[in-house]
Amino acid sequence: MKKHQLKSKLKTILFLLLAFFTSCSDIKSQTDDAINLNRKSLYEDLKKLEDEKIITQNEFKQINDRLNSDFDYYLKHKDIDLPRLKKMFLKTIESLENIKINQPIFSIIFSTYENIASEIEIHNIPRMQEIYGIQTKLENVMKIWFENYQTESEKLTDLIAQINKEKELDAFKDISASEYDGIIATVTKIRNDTTVSDNELKKILIDGMLKYCNGSVNSNLSILDFYASVDTIKKLGINDKLSAIFNRSKIKPEEIDYSEIKKQVTGLFKILLEDKLITQPEFENYTQIIIKDVEYCEKNKDTAQIKEQLVSSLNKIKIEERDKKEKELITYWYFILSKKTNVDIKSELNKWLYDYELN
Repeated sequence: MKKHQLKSKLKTILFLLLAFFTSCSDIKSQTDDAINLNRKSLYEDLKKLEDEKIITQNEFKQINDRLNSDFDYYLKHKDIDLPRLKKMFLKTIESLENIKINQPIFSIIFSTYENIASEIEIHNIPRMQEIYGIQTKLENVMKIWFENYQTESEKLTDLIAQINKEKELDAFKDISASEYDGIIATVTKIRNDTTVSDNELKKILIDGMLKYCNGSVNSNLSILDFYASVDTIKKLGINDKLSAIFNRSKIKPEEIDYSEIKKQVTGLFKILLEDKLITQPEFENYTQIIIKDVEYCEKNKDTAQIKEQLVSSLNKIKIEERDKKEKELITYWYFILSKKTNVDIKSELNKWLYDYELN
C-alpha cells in the first residue's frame, strides 16, 4: 500500500515538474517571438533612416549590431534589474559615441529599451514588487540623458524637422504650406540668432500664436505644441500665456462639419502612426470606428440609437493615459457629433476621458 502511495506521489511530482517546464518553455518561446518581432522592426526603422540619408550604411550596421546584441544579452539574462538595465543603456550610448545621436536615432534606441523593459514586466510576475514600474523608470532615465545630451540648437533643429514632417503629411488642412513655412522661419531664426533677448523671444512666440492659432482645435493644438516646445527649450516660462491664447481660439462645435471631422481623424492618427505611438492595425481600427460613427450620425435621426452607437464605439477605443492630448481630441469629436445629433453623452465622455468604465 505504501509502495503504491509512493508511486502515486512520484507521478504527481513528475506531472507538476513537466507542467512547470512546459510552462517555462512556452514563456521562453513567447519571449523569443516578441524579441524577434522587435528585431525586425528595428531593422526596418533603421533602414528607413538610411534611405532618408539620416544615417550612413556604416552607421546603420553599427547601431543594428549593437541593439541586437542588447536583445541577445536580455535573452541570456532575463532576471536583469533596473540598475543593470540603466548600465547597459549607457554602455550602448558610449559604444555609439562616433555617431551624432539625433531625435530619430534616439527614438529607435529608446524603443529598443522600452521593448526590453516591457518584456521584463510581462514575464516576471513573481518579481512584480521588485520590478514594478521598471519601464517608466527606464524611460525617464533615457529622456533625462537625451535632454542633457542635446544642445539648444540641436533641439530646435529637431523641432524644425518635426514641423516639416507634419507639413509633408498634410495632416491639418487648415494649416497652409505658407503658414508652416512662416513657423519654420521663426524657429530657424530663433535657433540661428542667439543675440535675441528673452523678452523679444516671448513676444515672437505670443505674436506667432495670435497669428496662426485660428483654425480647428486639432490644428491649433499642433501650433501650440510647436511654440510651447520653443518655450520649453529656451526656458522662457510663458506656457500659461500660450495655452491661454489656444483656449481663447477654440472654435464652436457647430463650425465644423462632418467631412472636416473625417479629415481631422485621419490626420491625427496618421501622425500617431508615423511617430509609432500606435500600430498599423490600431490606426486602421480607430480611424474606421470614428469615421463609421461620423457617417452613422450623418444618416440617422434616432437619438437613442445614435447614443448607443457612440458610447459603444468609445469603449472600443483604447488610448493610453499618457496620450491625454489625443484622448481630449477624440472626446472633442464625439462631443461635436453629440451636439449635431442632439444627443447628451457628456457624462459618458467624461468617464471615457478619465478612464472610467462606460455602461
